[in-house]
Amino acid sequence: MKTYLILIPIFILVVLQSSILPLNLLLALILIRAASKPDQQSFYLAFWSGLLLDLAQGTPLGLSSLIFLLASLLLFFYSKKFEASYAPFLAVFVFLMSLLYYRTVFGYLGWQKSLILAILTFLFSFLWQRFVGRVFERKVKLRSFR
Repeated sequence: MKTYLILIPIFILVVLQSSILPLNLLLALILIRAASKPDQQSFYLAFWSGLLLDLAQGTPLGLSSLIFLLASLLLFFYSKKFEASYAPFLAVFVFLMSLLYYRTVFGYLGWQKSLILAILTFLFSFLWQRFVGRVFERKVKLRSFR
């Protein structure tokens, strides 16, 4: 998947999250992307989307970027040894990182919003692995020379 294709949902989520949406779907999107494809571009997306969110929400500049980068880095280190795109793990990780986000940015523990976000992350990542992931997998067929 091309990197610029993920910029469209990022811009849409920044606008929605800063105006009407109380859930931090941008954090879930960044972590799902980092779990499915742990590379250097995941860190760039985490940093720049955090800056865009801070500018749109009026929160201190760089705070969301710091949290998104920290979450992406922890997920990156976890994915070195284990499967980070496993849907139950990703849902629990998004729940914990969302708790951290709401506590540091807004000063309260938004566990209801974090729980809803974790359930949505579980459903989306499960459906992604189940249906969409199979479409994008490359099938390699080995031929015998007999």
